Parts: sequence; C-alpha cells; structure tokens
Amino acid sequence: MQLTSPRTRGFTLVEMLTVMVMLGVLVGAVAGLALRQQWFHHAVGLRLGVRRALHDAELLLRSELRELAPSRGDINALSPDRLDYRALIGVSVVCTADSTRTVIGIPARRSTASSLTSWRSAPQQGDTILVYESALTPDSVQWHAHVLTAAPSAGGNCPVASGFSLSAADAADALRITITPALSASIVAGASIRVVRAARYQLYLASDGLWYLGYTDCLASRAMPCATIQPVSGPYAAGGMHFSLIDSTGAETSDLRRFAWLHVVARAAAALSPLAQGFSRGPFTDSLAFDIMPRN
Repeated sequence: MQLTSPRTRGFTLVEMLTVMVMLGVLVGAVAGLALRQQWFHHAVGLRLGVRRALHDAELLLRSELRELAPSRGDINALSPDRLDYRALIGVSVVCTADSTRTVIGIPARRSTASSLTSWRSAPQQGDTILVYESALTPDSVQWHAHVLTAAPSAGGNCPVASGFSLSAADAADALRITITPALSASIVAGASIRVVRAARYQLYLASDGLWYLGYTDCLASRAMPCATIQPVSGPYAAGGMHFSLIDSTGAETSDLRRFAWLHVVARAAAALSPLAQGFSRGPFTDSLAFDIMPRN
C-alpha cells in the first residue's frame, strides 16, 4: 500500500499582508519614538547651550572686571552694549633702575608660582605700566603711569643680592623694560608693576548673522590700533547684553570713577527652534542678571 505524505500548508496572501502591515506599524512606531527622542535631546541641548553662554559670560566678566579700580580710571567708556577698560596683562616688581630711570630691570619670568614676573599676554610697545609708590602716609600712596617704549627684552639687571633673583640663573635671565617718562625718585626697588592695555567687551553682530559677546584689545603703536574683535560667549539675542553703573544708593550713575558696582544683564537665544513636544515653539531665550563689585 502506497503512503502519501500530508500536504504542508503555507501562508496565504492575506496572512502575509497582515504580517507586513503589522511590521510596518511596529517599525513606524519605533521610528517615531526615536525621532521624538532625537527632537527632545536637541531641544534640551539648545537650552543647555543658551544657559552655558550666560554662565560663561558671568564667569568671564566677573574674573576680568573685579580687579578694576574705578577711582584710578580703569574704565574708559561705557554704553549699554560696550565696556572699554584697562585690562591687566602682567605683573612684576622693580629690581633696579639705571641712572636715567628709564630702563628698569625686572626679575626673570618663570612658570612657577613663586615667579615675581608673570603675564598672560606678552607686553608690547605702547602698553601702559603702573608703578606703585608707597609713602609714609596712606593717603599719598599712588600708582604712576608710564608707557613702554619697547617690549621687554633680555639683559636686565637684577642680581641675586637684590633679593628678587633666587639664583645666578635667574639673574642671568632677568629682563629689561624701557619706559617714558622716567621713574620718580621716590619709587624704590620692590615697587609693584602692573602692565595694562586698553581693551573692550562688546555685543556685536557676527558674519553668521548671530550676536556674540566679543573681546578686543587696542594699542596706539599698531597700524590698526584695535585688533579684530573675537567672540568669547554667545550667541545672544539682539540687544542681549546691557552694562550699567550703580552707585551706593542703588541708583544708576554715569560717573565712571565713582560707582559701587557694575550691573550686567545678559539675554541669550538659541539659534534654532526646538521641535519636541512640551517645548514652546520659536527660539528659546533665557536671561541672567548679576553684579560685579570692583575694588575701590
């Protein structure tokens, strides 16, 4: 007797179409979820970028402007979106002065914390140095302003016997600076030196169509006195940086030499609009207000 195997039943067309539709729905749901997650993370990233710009501006301006002394004229000009000031770029001490008192020897510049000479930007011809004159009476203490007629160079006179060079190697690496006018006869060895340069923070419109807080410095000895402004924080909303001076009564003042603190309001904006659910349409903006109290 011949045995016949039962026929194997396959999928019908309806069953295959049903499975394909179900797979399509599942893939679409997964893709939609992934896209919504991407939009969500993009929206969160935009918000974090805005708040990072605000806090970067606060940290930068606080660290840079807290050292200003209004009574010495460290702020040159102020407008709502621009601040011109004297930026500290280096420090040192007077080691020796020649007979004309226009050539000063200063200690060698080292990378150690104990170095008496340090600068974050190399001093150049045209920079201003402020030399501290201590006196017997506190009221007569003052800083004398001089102009560098040449950049610091090797060959300075600062012997170990002066107490400002720790070794013969330090003495050999001492620097010299030339200034005008000559040092006052009352300024002695050990007097503090501060190297300052005209600088500016300003809100400006960049070539990408966005607003940034920019920085530049200026030297009269350059062919183009002010360097090209460079962005340091942003982007911001149009008009998104406002500087004002506040006096001791809490009122706004225009006196650049007599104010209690500098009030800054920053308003940053995301370059794109978030698309995620739960986030409002349109560019995300946020603001931050803070005060900087300079030393007297």
